[in-house]
Amino acid sequence: MRRHSWLVLSAVVGLFSSGMAGSAWAQQAGCCAPVACAGNCGSCGVTGCTACGNSAACGTCSACGQCGTCNGGCCGGCSDGCCGGCCDECCLWPYGESRLFGLIGPSDRDFIDFVSPISNPLFFEDPRTLTELKPIFAEHVFPENNAVLQGGDAQYYALQFRLALTERLSIIAPKDSWINIHSQGVGDRDGFADTALGLKYNVYKNADTQTLLSAGLTYEVVTGQSEVFQGEGDGEFHFFLSGGQRFGENFFLLSGAGVRYPLDDDLGSDMFYWSNSLATRLITGSQAGTGLYLMTELNWFNWMRSGNAVPFNFEGLDLINFGSNDVAGNNILTGLIGAKWKPTPFQEIGSGVETALTEREDILNHRVYLHYIVRY
Repeated sequence: MRRHSWLVLSAVVGLFSSGMAGSAWAQQAGCCAPVACAGNCGSCGVTGCTACGNSAACGTCSACGQCGTCNGGCCGGCSDGCCGGCCDECCLWPYGESRLFGLIGPSDRDFIDFVSPISNPLFFEDPRTLTELKPIFAEHVFPENNAVLQGGDAQYYALQFRLALTERLSIIAPKDSWINIHSQGVGDRDGFADTALGLKYNVYKNADTQTLLSAGLTYEVVTGQSEVFQGEGDGEFHFFLSGGQRFGENFFLLSGAGVRYPLDDDLGSDMFYWSNSLATRLITGSQAGTGLYLMTELNWFNWMRSGNAVPFNFEGLDLINFGSNDVAGNNILTGLIGAKWKPTPFQEIGSGVETALTEREDILNHRVYLHYIVRY
């Protein structure tokens, strides 16, 4: 069964390679435009740039001013002599930065005031194209009335990463972690979790209305250890949609939905989720993309099909797939209250407390999160 998992992973890696091979986008026409052209050059904003279409009209580089963020139809392409070549330095990426190691692009700058969600961290994806490292710690407390676990807790340590290949396509690695479990019902145990890798593609993006939508998939490889209820079956796919919308100056909504589909029907249960995160900026920082945010989040987990691995009437939410044989039709609603601080546009520090809002809790009494994000 593990051999099948690695075959699927090889196919996913092949998709990564294809995406990277096709990412000559960074060298194509459509580089940055000057923010404003002097004299008869007109105005080069973030959507037009046709007024700067010839070097005769634009004159020298100094007359055009600095490069901005326009990435549509500027000049005639890279190194075309427009404005004395003052656009050329922006041609590697629409935000002016070059690629890391010649391959990895910077994070999206058009939605810099948004913040990533805190809860459901293994499945709820930020819809933006990002290059980031994200260490996560979670303290998860089990309900005492769970007949199998009988209370106790678990600690979850993870290091997620995301890498922008083009302005719209990115590699995501949302699950690569270590788990410690302390429970009266199953004792003390620890081990590695399974590993998930995938792709995310930005399907729609409108910087003017601050709207975006992305779709993606991950494949979870059975690299984990059975001591922490991982490493079973042939792996599983996760298919998802994730969107974002800004309202006014200080309200930012993210919403994501997806399906968790294990390849071995007996050893895993099928799950649907819908997660929502509303970030309210309470304090605006001195720099764009910084400040203090109040986070309120809501997650719905629905089990569509039972597995046949264990005789349980509960499942493991986002963390574990027990393959329980009596969970089809079960629903759990969870809520989180937390805060995010962005000291710079490229860092986030977040914390929050998540609890079950329904009578059914399964394995969640409450969970405390702490994470840090650093981006390029």
